[in-house]
Amino acid sequence: MSGIQIGLVTFLCLLGGALVGVFLHPLLPGSHRTKDTQRVVKRGIGMLITVAALVLSLLTYSVKTSFDNTETNVRAFAADIVVLDRSLRAYGPEAAPARALLRRYTTDVLHSTWPEEFGGQEHDIVAEDPRLGDLLVELHDKIRALDPQDAVQREAARECLDNIHTVVAKRFDVVEQIRKSIPPLMLWGVVAWLTVIFTSFGLNAPRNAVVVGTLAICALSISSSIFLIDEMDTPLNGVIKISSAPFRDALANELR
Repeated sequence: MSGIQIGLVTFLCLLGGALVGVFLHPLLPGSHRTKDTQRVVKRGIGMLITVAALVLSLLTYSVKTSFDNTETNVRAFAADIVVLDRSLRAYGPEAAPARALLRRYTTDVLHSTWPEEFGGQEHDIVAEDPRLGDLLVELHDKIRALDPQDAVQREAARECLDNIHTVVAKRFDVVEQIRKSIPPLMLWGVVAWLTVIFTSFGLNAPRNAVVVGTLAICALSISSSIFLIDEMDTPLNGVIKISSAPFRDALANELR
């Protein structure tokens, strides 16, 4: 389920709960509408509001930190690719096949991670394409197969091996951050708490357009936060995603 769908379902749950409370209030027996009853309900809901706010804050902080870390790793990954390409260029014409393979890898990463920017259809990225990993293995083998003829080439070959190891390590860092970090059950549990809260709001509210409109705006605001949490939890998918600019710049450097 996409972030937009989760946000929409959350909005419907919250607004539906509020409307149920608004229209259920007149049907309650008089003993259920006393001030003492309302006082107890408000205290209980107040505790639930505190817990829900705390959990939402923690979730927002968690996904924002994860999103920022993934963006940093993607930028570092692209920079490491540029450094590797420069090392291959410094080796000389004999490294041209390896450079061509590196350009192919960078191009494939761009097209598979940001397909909508190249006329393709966006898809959920749950794991990296194994074919991309195979390209890096092939590139590693080509670099190891280089036969340096002098001290300059030997130094360049050593740098190429160090750089390809760095690229592979950074790739695994990015791949590990593709998957969602928030269990769906936790997110839907928060939505259930919020639905109960909005239902209680409706139970204690008069039936008029101002109340319904206010509850609808509040439901929209809260559901937007749920949408943002889910979107940032998938940094390479959805509406809010990491820019492809670092890899575009890396490819432009490789084509020089």
